[in-house]
Amino acid sequence: MEKLSSYISVLIPFFLLISVVLLDILIITGVLSEFYQDKDTVLAGIIAFWGAVLGGTITFLGVQYTLFNQRKMNYAEKIPEIVVNSWKIYKIVQFGANLKSYVKSYPEIDDVKKVEKFYDANELWASELSAKTSLQWYRLVDKYFTHLSDYHSYKKNNRIDEWHEKAEELALSSMELIDKYEKEYDEYGK
Repeated sequence: MEKLSSYISVLIPFFLLISVVLLDILIITGVLSEFYQDKDTVLAGIIAFWGAVLGGTITFLGVQYTLFNQRKMNYAEKIPEIVVNSWKIYKIVQFGANLKSYVKSYPEIDDVKKVEKFYDANELWASELSAKTSLQWYRLVDKYFTHLSDYHSYKKNNRIDEWHEKAEELALSSMELIDKYEKEYDEYGK
């Protein structure tokens, strides 16, 4: 039903335009018939012109419809890969969310070095994968690795709890993205 109303809302202006054009043709034809003796030639020219305009409009609408459906089909083919990549990226983002409990369980580790090592090992490939997946993933991964790079300064300034809260927010955002893409996958799978 929603698709039908969106099509109707797009087609109504075109039908109004066509109605106005046809009305103009009738009025122009009436005016010209009063002034010109060769009415058939003038009428044929006007009809041909507006027929070309109408034909061009219909062709344009057909091309727009085809392009829209082609984009939709391309996205439907790509969505399984997006879902798989989303889960890979999610695992990376979980590192920050799980760091607090990890540090509590193993207080002897140097958490700053652990974060730096994780950053160095994962930032490049995770950024590339997220850029191939979607703009939303890329932005989230960029925020995440920027946040990881700030770990040392948060810890140094005794704001580590604030850092962990933000890391958990980013992990939650990544889960919301996964939910979004899995719903789209279900929708296109039908």
